[in-house]
Parts: sequence; structure tokens; C-alpha cells
Amino acid sequence: MASIYMDNVLTDMDGKVKSMIKLIEEDADSFARRAEMYYKKRPELMKLVEEFYRAYRALAERYNHATGELRHAHRTIAQAFPDQVPFELVEDSTSRSLGEDPNTPEIKPPGRALFDADDMPENARVLSTSDPERGMRKRGLKQLHEMFGGKEVAAEGSKSTNGRERTDPEQERDREERFHDELQQLAIQYQNLKEKILQETERAGKAESEAQGLKEALADMQAEKEDVFLQYQQCLAKLSKIEQELNNAQKDSTRLNEKAQG
Repeated sequence: MASIYMDNVLTDMDGKVKSMIKLIEEDADSFARRAEMYYKKRPELMKLVEEFYRAYRALAERYNHATGELRHAHRTIAQAFPDQVPFELVEDSTSRSLGEDPNTPEIKPPGRALFDADDMPENARVLSTSDPERGMRKRGLKQLHEMFGGKEVAAEGSKSTNGRERTDPEQERDREERFHDELQQLAIQYQNLKEKILQETERAGKAESEAQGLKEALADMQAEKEDVFLQYQQCLAKLSKIEQELNNAQKDSTRLNEKAQG
């Protein structure tokens, strides 16, 4: 069941990554056309980024839940069978392998908007504030905001009185190159993020499998413990019966001796 969930989430995230890459790699004939595309595509790209990040958070929360179950199973087994699994060893191993793992995703409650509304175009501002669920953390996407928000494409900054653009060709080429480089860096960052999510998903799957195995082992041990306890009670009953028979035999022997002496 967990594997199906992971496959569905990864398929959805992979589709979002492809959509983002398609938006990023879309080209135009002129710098003005690229600037126009930038303002039109930016809200859609922000929406994909937010949805992608929400999916990543869901995977991270599922991973933390699985590791918590694993720690609980370890602790329960150590408490039930302290001679076989030392409690101190379990605490040390779980804290070192799960609780202090630097690659474990950090989950914090959302509470801040992903982007500042004042720094967005009007259409992007409406997109970001219309859905309350988009109030996500800036952490992890701060660089994207700086990339898009801090470097606006100023096509109207060099217009003449008749409304036509007046730009130096060399400056225009530099802007195009910078814009293209930034988009390429964004694509690389999302590819790296996808690889990291795959790694975390594999770790979460292994942790869930191990937790399930430990639960089954604990159930078997509990059943075995109950069987041993039942056998112990049966032995006590037999011993009590034998003691009663021995007492009766001693009484009979005493009575026979008294008759023989009389």
C-alpha cells in the first residue's frame, strides 16, 4: 500500500517537474517577447513550485512517521525482552541512525507566505493569495524568489517618447544570457531536488518495511510468551495436584501406622 502511494506521489511530482522544465525552456525570438513570456508564465511556474513543494513535504512527513514507528517498535521490543535487546543499545542506535540523521527532512509547520505579495505582479499576487494553502515556508524556495523577484525584466526602462524600445543590443544580449542562465540553474536545482526526494522515498520505504517486520516479530514473541506462561500455569496446577496427593498419602500412612501399633 505504501509502495503504491509512493509511486503515485513520485509520478505526480515527475509530471510537475516536466511541466516546469517545459515552461523554463520555452524560447522566444526577441528579448521583449521573452519579457512578456516571463510575466505570463511566472504565476504558473510559482503554482507548480508550490504544489511540488507540498508533495515533498508530504513525503517528508510520511518518512518521519515511518521512522517514529520504527523507534517505537524498537523501544517496545527492548522493554518486553530486555535480556535479548538492551534498552540502552536500542536508544543509542535509533537516535544515531534515525533521530540525528542529517539527511532526515526537516518538517516545520507552514505559516508564512511563499512570496511577498508586494514583490509580485498583480496577476501573480492574486494567484498566491487566493488559496490559503499556499502560505508555505520561504525556506527552500527563497533562492527562486530572489532569482525572479530581485531581477525584474525592465523592458519599459528604456523607452523613447514614441513608445518604442530603445535598448543597447549588447545590454539586451547580456540580459538574455543572464535570464537563460538563471532558468537553467532553476532546472538543475529541481533535478537535484527530485533525486533527493527519490533517495528519501527509498529510505522511508525501508524504514516502513523494517517497522512492519519488527511489529510482526514482536507479535510472534508475544504469542510465544503467552504460550510459555500457559505452560507455566499448567505445571503449577500439576505440582499442586501432586502435593495434594502426597499429603493424602502421608495421612493414609500415618493412619495405617496408628492402626498397626494399636
